[in-house]
Amino acid sequence: MSIYIAPDQYKCSHIPRFDALRESLCKLMKNKAIYFITLITLFTISGTSRAANNENIQIAGIKFTGNHTFSSGVLKKYMQLNSGHFFPTVILRKDRPIFYASILENDINHLLRFYTSEGFADAKISIIKTIERNKNQIHLTFVIEENQPILISQIDININDVDSLAVSAVKQKLHSKLHLKPQQRFRDELLVRDKELILDYYMQNGYPYVTLDTGLEVQENRVTVKFNIKTGPLCTFGPTQIQENIITPIKKIENQLAYRQTEQFKENLLQKTQKQLYALGSFQYVSVNALYDTLKTPIIPIEIKLKESPRFRIKTGFGYGREDQFRLSAEVLKIGFPDKVKRLGLVARHSYLEPYNVSLKWVHPAFPTANASLTIEPFFKKEREPAYRIRRYGSNASFQQNISDYTSAYFNYTYERDQLYLSKESQVEALQKKDLSLYNKSSFTLGWSRNTALPILTPEKGFYSAATVTLSGFGFKSDFHFFRFLLENRHYQKLDDNLVIATRFKIGMIEPLRSDQVTPLEERYYAGGSSSIRGWARSAIGPVNKVREPIGGNSYIEASLECRYPLWRKLSGVAFIDCGNVWAAEYYYNITNLRYALGAGLRFSTPIGPVRFDVATPVFEAKQRVQFHLSAGHAF
Repeated sequence: MSIYIAPDQYKCSHIPRFDALRESLCKLMKNKAIYFITLITLFTISGTSRAANNENIQIAGIKFTGNHTFSSGVLKKYMQLNSGHFFPTVILRKDRPIFYASILENDINHLLRFYTSEGFADAKISIIKTIERNKNQIHLTFVIEENQPILISQIDININDVDSLAVSAVKQKLHSKLHLKPQQRFRDELLVRDKELILDYYMQNGYPYVTLDTGLEVQENRVTVKFNIKTGPLCTFGPTQIQENIITPIKKIENQLAYRQTEQFKENLLQKTQKQLYALGSFQYVSVNALYDTLKTPIIPIEIKLKESPRFRIKTGFGYGREDQFRLSAEVLKIGFPDKVKRLGLVARHSYLEPYNVSLKWVHPAFPTANASLTIEPFFKKEREPAYRIRRYGSNASFQQNISDYTSAYFNYTYERDQLYLSKESQVEALQKKDLSLYNKSSFTLGWSRNTALPILTPEKGFYSAATVTLSGFGFKSDFHFFRFLLENRHYQKLDDNLVIATRFKIGMIEPLRSDQVTPLEERYYAGGSSSIRGWARSAIGPVNKVREPIGGNSYIEASLECRYPLWRKLSGVAFIDCGNVWAAEYYYNITNLRYALGAGLRFSTPIGPVRFDVATPVFEAKQRVQFHLSAGHAF
């Protein structure tokens, strides 16, 4: 039996405001009317009374009507009341949240403030309560009347100082950058962002003492936005005060400064200096501050405070994955070898796929430029893959250059001596009887990457792009000559209700050069596994020999689409589709011959990243076998 309770209506009055930053466009007022319900029986009266007194009545559902501008998912973010998450209420059969009238009133006020901040000063909200007495549950319907929004009639920028930047040029530039636009809906958030934009513009052009006042003139449903700017004096960098009693030489610190004394002041150069000092790898804490004064002196001194990292430290780690099984790692790092800035590290790793991997990494930071580094790394390791087993020992030298906050590039030269172990069938079919169980390889690699994905461990927005090009066969009597490239793109987009759409695309190719007829087995492409096409086992997609062992291919393509959504607390779920294939010939991509897999999984969030469990199966295949994957971190 259901009981309908007539709606309570809440609204805000249209009152102009003049503090243009954080407060809403109008003051909220609430008019409540008391409604009486004629009840048929005393039992019904008792049930309704109990519901009105909120004695453990549960929220069965919350829905919105009339919300044309904002989705229900967006509005729910501004509420405390909820009907519970799918996983605990439906799967685990736990009780739904309890209804409280006081919280409902707070939620309505929050929603009205949200609508007001978005330019809907005349918005109204009515509540319809539907009580299911036999289940002791209530359904809440929020009836939204958005009404006409407040539109921006014009934007005035007033620059009060005659010594400021060229006024007309600045006004034109700022107008083009502002988020608020004439004839569009006024939004508090955009007003705050525009104030930050204007202040930042002047801070980056030599005016750190700039002040900004904002004002609104509201007439009916139109508003004029005013920005009143006082720039202050044009400033330059003064002397730099560096904290004393530190091990790192002062000269090394000065070389990392992104500014020079007497140069025009720009606040972002302080942030760049901080990043370049961190890049030395010698400091736990770096603070770079401008010493402003009340007299607004045009020459601004800079103060740098530092806390150095321990000169010697040890890090260990362990984990488990279904493919690599138990993983162990240890790193011993010495900062200041052979001088006070360079560092030397010994790294050792073990897993099923990598029985041992030992490397000695020597890093020369800030070489040859402040944003670059030189790394020399001799190594000795063994790899165990479904297609082969191999021992490698050698060394590589790498220059890495940070181009910007999100972009970096590197140039690497590697020499290694490899000992390959594989079956006779693979030797015949993959290497065409070429007897190369022990051989040399030397190669140059040029790499580039750009990463704006955030947060780092669980990306919700941004993208990642990377490309590498390798040319092998230079020096040290290299036995293989080949050209290899790999391109990867990932994109992350957060939608309503915390739903994140993640996509990935990879394409690669390897081609033998000179008189070579084949490419090295360990350099070829393979597909399938926990971080690849998850409906197949590791390396199970692509060319195989006559006993069905993978032998890799020279052309490779792969794509994935993943929907990530929250379930309950730190637990989230994913649904995904993967596709791709590997072909023996180079420059060969047959998109009609792709392999597809569908699956779903769970993610449990931890401070070091999510723990991942996936279940996937091939589709459009005669033989379908479910694959289970357990690992750390997202698949991409």
